[in-house]
Amino acid sequence: MRLFILAGEASGDLHGSHLMQSIYAKAPSTEIMFWGGDLMTNAGGTCAMHIRNTSFMGFVEVVKNLRTIGKLFRLAKQQIKDFQPDELILIDYPGFNLRMAKWAKAQGIRVTYYIAPQVWAWKENRVKKLKQYTDKLIVILPFEKEYFSRHGIDAEYHGHPLMDNLKLLEKEENSLANNPSFVGKPILAILPGSRNQEITKILPIFIEAADQLNQYKVVIAGVKHLGEDVYQAGGYNPKRHTLLYNRTYSILNEAKVALVASGTATLEAAILNTPMIVGYKGNPISYWIGKQLVKVSYISLVNLIADEEVVPERIQYNLTSSRILSDLKSLTEVPASIHQQEKFAKIRDMLGTEGVSDAIAQSILSHK
Repeated sequence: MRLFILAGEASGDLHGSHLMQSIYAKAPSTEIMFWGGDLMTNAGGTCAMHIRNTSFMGFVEVVKNLRTIGKLFRLAKQQIKDFQPDELILIDYPGFNLRMAKWAKAQGIRVTYYIAPQVWAWKENRVKKLKQYTDKLIVILPFEKEYFSRHGIDAEYHGHPLMDNLKLLEKEENSLANNPSFVGKPILAILPGSRNQEITKILPIFIEAADQLNQYKVVIAGVKHLGEDVYQAGGYNPKRHTLLYNRTYSILNEAKVALVASGTATLEAAILNTPMIVGYKGNPISYWIGKQLVKVSYISLVNLIADEEVVPERIQYNLTSSRILSDLKSLTEVPASIHQQEKFAKIRDMLGTEGVSDAIAQSILSHK
């Protein structure tokens, strides 16, 4: 069986790598070509494009890169034609992947969309495209199956693949708890996102707040496709802070509290029971446009799943170092952190158990 997997961002690389591992475990002879990152590369197969070249977030950022995106789309089409897959697996990345689904369907290629676009939040017109251009839709949030059912799509829900990531704790070498550098001070974790633009806008604010709390050891969870210079431009100082690449789970597991850029990382922190404050800041024009279109009350996945404010959200102009510092001081008080952790337990129950990627792999392979 030949599969082409297309992931354009860091979260897609993570989920894609687990899916590939499960596919290879069940069907070792499967041939896989993919767009992804280091994690998918380590899982095997042939990397046709790295996510360092494909991750664009925000209306203005997309417009600025329209020519590049057009070239990437033409390249992907040619690579898929040349590879002749039995199935195209699209992971999230909706602006690009929905166009690819339409093209692939016209070519007679079977299309599985894994991690549906968040159409319940905005751009609900995409539901019609998902129904028209995909053969299988796999969702990862507990309320999405019912949502798509109301729109005539029989989506599959096997649980959230992040639950499989708990196994990564066992694989990540040199637990921080056993590292002499981290003895004596509790860890304040900073997860500033996986895109260059996020590091530039969010990390300086997080660091400015964290630096005012000397009782913590500040540890930044870095992604390897962004160089150290990107983090230094965002305020990282090797003399005051620790930057660790691809150690997110070890960092969160040992952290007393975390500052997290809105995205998949908020769920990762909740799964590992780490109290957090969520922040996000983008291009002002992109933010204004998004605010007119988005229909949900919260931005973080934790609050969306719980349908209440479990964790503080500080977005755009509300994301300031003084506000984050105030939130941090409140969160160090036992009642506030315990309240979050009680809610995290309920969220984990809603997300299912380990084995999600195995179930999804079986579903895909059943269409040989």
